[in-house]
Amino acid sequence: MIKAKPLETYKTQQKEILLNFLKSHKSEHFTIGQICDALKEFNIGNSTIYRLVNSLAEQEKLRCFADGKTHLMNYQYLDVDCQNHLHLKCERCGNVTHLSYEESAAFTDNIYRNHKFDIDIKDTFFYGTCENCADNQ
Repeated sequence: MIKAKPLETYKTQQKEILLNFLKSHKSEHFTIGQICDALKEFNIGNSTIYRLVNSLAEQEKLRCFADGKTHLMNYQYLDVDCQNHLHLKCERCGNVTHLSYEESAAFTDNIYRNHKFDIDIKDTFFYGTCENCADNQ
């Protein structure tokens, strides 16, 4: 019996379109529904998008996390190693800022030193308002 080639080794046009979209919005995160809406013009089936997103998340090319307010799963392209730093997320525009390793380490070390609490930084977000949204208020 011939086994199917694993999805991650295929380089399909649909996968390239999805990756290009996510790479061009790498500071943002999206639900699968939002990704499907954004790629409607390319006539990619929703089931194909679901399959590709899940495959890319398994390959750790996408971050997958539940939104703190809606509890919907969100996906974000990983162009940097997000396992080693903290994130700031604007509650108004959704922009995500990646803190440096040094900033993250200083913060988590301080928390551990003072509270003996070890933070799992790979999926940790701090929510607030970014400078641009605060200025536009």
